Amino acid sequence: MSHSLFQQAFDEIRTQVESEDFPASFERADVLERLRHPDRVIRFTVRWIDDEKKVHHTPA
Repeated sequence: MSHSLFQQAFDEIRTQVESEDFPASFERADVLERLRHPDRVIRFTVRWIDDEKKVHHTPA
């Protein structure tokens, strides 16, 4: 997941959580801050050839 996709997903979670009753235990545990920074990011590229023998790549 690219950084911008991760940030978008985090923003959606934050907006939803902040609009509801946010448990005090989550605030004390600093859950949102911990979610903001992923432990690891795995990136790879899928390369493939279409029926016309053209090479494509799709980052993932």
